Amino acid sequence: MKEYDFSTAESLIGFIQKNREKIVGHTLKHLYSDCWFYKGVVHIMTDLPVVIELDDRWIKLYYMLLSHVIITCGKKDEILRKDEAAHVVKIRDEAHDFFGREFGDGIDRKYIEDRKIVDVIVERFSHSFELDVQGNERPDSGDYFSNIRVLLDSGLTICFCGGDGIVDGYLFIRCEGTPYEQDRLN
Repeated sequence: MKEYDFSTAESLIGFIQKNREKIVGHTLKHLYSDCWFYKGVVHIMTDLPVVIELDDRWIKLYYMLLSHVIITCGKKDEILRKDEAAHVVKIRDEAHDFFGREFGDGIDRKYIEDRKIVDVIVERFSHSFELDVQGNERPDSGDYFSNIRVLLDSGLTICFCGGDGIVDGYLFIRCEGTPYEQDRLN
């Protein structure tokens, strides 16, 4: 198991480029979070990490503050040794109607899970922002990142973004786009 800590856009983009062949073109088998995506909901806000299961590897994404992400890569048993990750993975099985099928308001998981990853895009910025609730800031002209977008072959994009200090550290997750027409007909 390996853990990587990033606070600059250049380092995160470099990591993604170096590991591109291990991510792009692979299947996002499962996306584990404490809540699923619902139609009309702008974003999910959580204080738990997200766990991503790819073809042959597991990734824990801990992104609670803007421009600071910790990515842990390893095998299933390594990732699930951490209590938070194990809890996140169990939620979908324990929650009633986790995927929102009962009222038809959940985004169908067939557009997110078991889909090929087409690209990963990191959104950079350089303006100052509040780092923590004590009012500390990261200065203007920095090399920062906000949204990490995972583009899927269904036409949907899963977007991850850490909150700035004013919200005391939360991960914001949203589903962008609409499924391609051929997927909606299947």
